[in-house]
Amino acid sequence: MARQAWAEGFVFVDAFAGAGRALVWQTNAATSTDAFDFATLDAADDEPDEDFELSPVLDGSPAVALGVAPPFTRYVFLERDPARIQRLEALKKEFPARDIAIQPGDSNEYLRDGLVRAFRWRTWRAVVFVDPFGMQVPWATFERLASTKAIEVFVNFPVNMAIQRLLKRSGKFTDKERKKLDDYFGDPGWFDLLYRETPGLFGAEVQKVTRSGGKLVNWYRDRLKALFGYASAAYLVSSTRNRPLYYLIHAGSNETGAKIATNVLTGGTKVSTSAGKSRPKR
Repeated sequence: MARQAWAEGFVFVDAFAGAGRALVWQTNAATSTDAFDFATLDAADDEPDEDFELSPVLDGSPAVALGVAPPFTRYVFLERDPARIQRLEALKKEFPARDIAIQPGDSNEYLRDGLVRAFRWRTWRAVVFVDPFGMQVPWATFERLASTKAIEVFVNFPVNMAIQRLLKRSGKFTDKERKKLDDYFGDPGWFDLLYRETPGLFGAEVQKVTRSGGKLVNWYRDRLKALFGYASAAYLVSSTRNRPLYYLIHAGSNETGAKIATNVLTGGTKVSTSAGKSRPKR
């Protein structure tokens, strides 16, 4: 983008930005479920659990983005937690030459309204890193971003961290539960994709299909492709004990950008869980 004469500017938006940097807790306990966990640099995290010892600080996605050369024209970090916002303000002071905005409040509200209205998308471009802890970003948010034809997204699809917990084996959902999943996926077709009616002793029974996670990832990725125009292959991110956590998927309206993203995500580049966000203590 820096070489495009028509481009007025390009923006990096980090939804759910966290604290910007994180301490890694190296475990000493043989019973620990993972080799490390992330802690934000908040006062409450200064004293880790007795089974952990602190290791060097890691840059989270905001700090990594600020270090990219050539730099983005503008950076927007979305975060609602006051303690993490303070850490982002400190990070901002380390980069006085960067145009950085820290936006408190609801990330979805900003993405759907504030961001879409903030720039002239004929001459501006943006990449949005959507890395929530769970299912906080409904499909309507992506529809709004895609409507600009100028915003690309990297999406954390938390199939193993959050989604599977809500997809009951029995296939029995309340209206409220169904609506939550419908809003997140943007289509009630997830149910027919993941559940089959089979004959049972007391009549027909609904059962969850095998390999439901893989089917759901492919379906969601295809929906992103239909919405934005292009989508990368889904890149699996696993824990240090090789447990699948979530998938990263890139989607956008530019074919060249899609090829670059696919190369990054599938070409052997190491991807690890984002630092700077408070992961649960073990």
